[in-house]
Amino acid sequence: MKDAPPGSTSQLRFATPSFPLRVSAAAGVSLKPPPMGAPAASPRQYLYRWDRCGRKGQRCYVFARGTMNSVGLVFDDGFRMITSGNALRRA
Repeated sequence: MKDAPPGSTSQLRFATPSFPLRVSAAAGVSLKPPPMGAPAASPRQYLYRWDRCGRKGQRCYVFARGTMNSVGLVFDDGFRMITSGNALRRA
């Protein structure tokens, strides 16, 4: 098999991440800072319903939503985990 010339367009490009999480604007997470003088929107709080990692009943925030109902959570103490959206309840 011959190598392609350096200027060819048949080069492989990996643009998609291996685990597709997208930052959720509905969760109150913004990649841009708020305008000057405007207060930052507080993210919505949830309660973690499942007994995983000893976190049942603790408050958490969604920092990302993924495919197949997966969510990325961050707890008040900074602990992060990815779990099912079924484990959340509005606080």
